[in-house]
Amino acid sequence: MNRLFEIAFLAIFLCASNVMAEETLIFYEGDPPLSHPAGQAPSGVYFDLVTAIFDDLGVSYTVHSLPFKRALMQAKEGKGIVAGIFKTEERAQYLDFSENFYSTQVVLFTVKHRSFPYAQMDDLRNKKIGAKLGWSYGQAFDTARSEGLFSVVEGESTSLINQLLQGRTDAFIDNKLTGIYTFKELGIIDQMEILPTPIDTGPHYLGAQKGAKQTLLAQFNERLAAFKKNGRYQSILAPYAQ
Repeated sequence: MNRLFEIAFLAIFLCASNVMAEETLIFYEGDPPLSHPAGQAPSGVYFDLVTAIFDDLGVSYTVHSLPFKRALMQAKEGKGIVAGIFKTEERAQYLDFSENFYSTQVVLFTVKHRSFPYAQMDDLRNKKIGAKLGWSYGQAFDTARSEGLFSVVEGESTSLINQLLQGRTDAFIDNKLTGIYTFKELGIIDQMEILPTPIDTGPHYLGAQKGAKQTLLAQFNERLAAFKKNGRYQSILAPYAQ
């Protein structure tokens, strides 16, 4: 009887351990090709890189798709690991971060006939900028915004782009790759201009509740470095460079 009890207890323990070991990876929607279009299954640069590394680590995981603000909140509450976010002072108060696993340029898009010179943040003084709801675009932009150097209209990409086309805003800020993808999808890329000086070069990270996933993040960092050395990183990104 004691032996049967031990076997049953071991089986329960192993089962519980497997459940506890399963991670939740959260990919936010609405930022293709970095992430995936709203309403579709997770895909894109972040998904391909992160899941390949977790597969290589042998870590069991489930995948969730959420709007950006909810994805960030879920990570803050310890309900998953969010992929592809900026590191900010505010977020660092409640999240631990991996190493940067992908960098993007954050740029300003304007309508060609209403373009303006931009070389430094002060060039945005009194401008009206369209920005996606809840997003950070780097510390310099966030600080200038909080100080009222310019005004920001928040919303979804399509609405913000319509406002830009109608002259209700001066520029639309986005990741360069995402913006180009969006304007091509809308068939208006020829009307747009990308201001040549980036707002920021944006390193993107995994974010997990502070203190909860430090060992896993360290393992992710090690495998990310290995991917970059052995060429797997470059092969995953190659289709997105076309």
